[in-house]
Amino acid sequence: MIPAEERAQRRAALRALLAKPLLVADIDGEVLVLIRRHLTELRDWLGRETGWRLVADSETARLFKTATVPSDATHPARGHNKEPFGRRRYVTLCLALSALASADAQTTLGSLADDVLTAAAEPGLAAAGFTLTLESRADRSDLVAVIRLLLGWGVLIRVAGDEDAYLAAGTDVLYDIRRPVLGVLLSGTRGASTVTSDRKSVV
Repeated sequence: MIPAEERAQRRAALRALLAKPLLVADIDGEVLVLIRRHLTELRDWLGRETGWRLVADSETARLFKTATVPSDATHPARGHNKEPFGRRRYVTLCLALSALASADAQTTLGSLADDVLTAAAEPGLAAAGFTLTLESRADRSDLVAVIRLLLGWGVLIRVAGDEDAYLAAGTDVLYDIRRPVLGVLLSGTRGASTVTSDRKSVV
């Protein structure tokens, strides 16, 4: 018989993971302690009942949830104002993550913007209908929405500056990059390089 306190702790840990599949120590410290305490039982239950994989260490806990239907679009990423991400912002997010993967331990919004612009100029993206210049406020707003999503996930930590000032006056912002969190973001049953699409546009 499992003691009532242990059952309550496991339920709390499981609810937290289902609500937020990526947890980081400096934001979700208490629940991360619970997850690590019951990691074996949680991992076994999730694997058996859902087929999902759970990985946790001292800095992160990541529940690799995979949709049963790959085309399911009912749970989009959402910006800080809760607006759902569209295809354009998802492409910008992927470009930003690619840039962060090869960046130094710190980066600025301006430097990241330059790297995203360079990646966006690839002929394949242009042929698919995606263009990004950051000359318009709408383009800059898309990039800022991506940055704030990464801040919420704990991939970036703001050191100095503010995204609103960047939007208004082009003032730069400095970030620390948390590579342990960046390294566990990708979730899927197939590698990204094997995914193809018959869509003619990415916007």
